[in-house]
Amino acid sequence: MTEPLSRWSAVETIGRGVQEAPALKSGFWLTLALAMVGALGRVAMPILVQQAIDRGFDGTSIDGITVDVGTVTMLGAIGLAVVLLATACQRMAVARLGYRSEEALYGLRVRLFDHIHRLSIADRRARS
Repeated sequence: MTEPLSRWSAVETIGRGVQEAPALKSGFWLTLALAMVGALGRVAMPILVQQAIDRGFDGTSIDGITVDVGTVTMLGAIGLAVVLLATACQRMAVARLGYRSEEALYGLRVRLFDHIHRLSIADRRARS
């Protein structure tokens, strides 16, 4: 604990938090996986739009632009499924993280109050 807090890495900080509040460890990997699926859904949407434009529209004809309705519809349906899945996963990850955080804070509060109640009043006055 001699090293300044600003020099701790994010992984070390999470590790210390899990040591102090083991409730955070329960289901950590599932919560992380759900959050990653939600993030991947946000990344996939621009790619799907790009593919719909590249594969669905053809401007090489003399009459103008031709549209491959089947390709655009298929990519639109895939996009809808990706958005729904990503939204559901992100919401579940946030709910799980919130629940575990509250559970961890509750455990820390209980330990703190137990410690405070075990302290002797006479010991406190002797130090002042």
